[in-house]
Amino acid sequence: MRRNWLTPALVLGLAALAGAWLTTQLTPGADAPEHGGAGELAADALPRTVEPFELTFADGSPFTEAALEGGWQLVFFGYTHCPDVCPTTLHNLQRTVGLLEERGATLPEVVFVSVDPARDDREQLGQYVRFFRDDFRAATGAREAIDNLTDQFGAVYRINREEGEDYTVDHSAAIAAVGPEGRIRALLNPPHRPTEMATRLERLMSGNES
Repeated sequence: MRRNWLTPALVLGLAALAGAWLTTQLTPGADAPEHGGAGELAADALPRTVEPFELTFADGSPFTEAALEGGWQLVFFGYTHCPDVCPTTLHNLQRTVGLLEERGATLPEVVFVSVDPARDDREQLGQYVRFFRDDFRAATGAREAIDNLTDQFGAVYRINREEGEDYTVDHSAAIAAVGPEGRIRALLNPPHRPTEMATRLERLMSGNES
């Protein structure tokens, strides 16, 4: 297992940046997202069946709706050049899965889906997520296929193309929990506190939370 470079102080700083970003980005009106304008799924829309899609995992294997069946999955959308939200969230997922492991609970599979296929190739994605945990997975694909999946998960993003080659991508930060039957069962919204997430996931995976 790789040791993460993120120190507690750095994580707190990144979390503060992420919080500021969430309050200023992806708002209605002139700042509407480039894609996924419907926004996050409402609680009363869950559970939700994931319709067919076709992406590719970093190892070259297919990532389709069938891959979401058979076990619990935590799906998060982002990109490897992300300066704050993505490393903070993946670090908190690392800690959350570690807590579940310590408790002897079921371990969900974490899947990081890139919304920046122009820069995130499979090799780079694989290296990026394995930095946090060796069993974290990443996926990418054609823009149309990515947009299909973001729509289904209620994720939103906007590519800041005016920034040139080193552009940033504003994106939502919710983590979707997908049950073994392949349906989106819950959204874990920020702030992502590992102890709270681990406890909620234990309840969810044991059937004690609808």
